[in-house]
Amino acid sequence: MTSRFTLSAAGCLLAGLVLSSIDARAGNGFTVSRSQETSIKAGMTASDVRQRLGRPARAVQYRNAPGPVWAYDVLDPLFGKTEYLIDFGPDEKVITAVERVYGGTGR
Repeated sequence: MTSRFTLSAAGCLLAGLVLSSIDARAGNGFTVSRSQETSIKAGMTASDVRQRLGRPARAVQYRNAPGPVWAYDVLDPLFGKTEYLIDFGPDEKVITAVERVYGGTGR
């Protein structure tokens, strides 16, 4: 009886660690949730975006773009691999923020 309780307690502990690591990953950057996406508005500074979403998975400066593009992976995408892309202007303020779906079967 004691060993069964210990296994159940260990299972609960492990599940809690897994769930908290997913939350930590979303909070530290690289990935975003849909609710986080809606908090980003045109005109926000790069500092504001980093404070809300954390570090991007990728940051690229394209040759003809006015500013950098930050990319985040979307948690629980509906249609397969999806990235959330934020385009900044030369003043490092958000110009656009959109999702790009790369395909796949999703769920």
